[in-house]
Amino acid sequence: MKNTVKQIDWYYHRNGCTTCGKSQNYLSKHKIEPKIFVDARKNTITQDKVDSVLARVNQIYSCKGNKVDHINLSDKAHDQESILKLIIGPTGNLRAPSIIIDKTLLVGFNEETFAKILAN
Repeated sequence: MKNTVKQIDWYYHRNGCTTCGKSQNYLSKHKIEPKIFVDARKNTITQDKVDSVLARVNQIYSCKGNKVDHINLSDKAHDQESILKLIIGPTGNLRAPSIIIDKTLLVGFNEETFAKILAN
């Protein structure tokens, strides 16, 4: 059975960002186009606006290099502060790149995690 690629519902990206470049290269290589593209420089999502993003998902994968943290939001084991530490960058904004696919928020870039989340 051939693996198919899921559709990205929402893609938050910042031009000039090294990690965003890696995610964009991955998406281009696999011919994945997001339904909605948000330029993080023009449409900043600050910490006080991140609830609108979190309301759309039930799990988060936060990637920083080889470290990947997974949070299932339905198990209530994590408080808002621990979630924000994983998805908010040093500027106080949502980290870019961020992708929503189905009910999953994927923050940062890790090739293995991208392959796992984006393939059926």
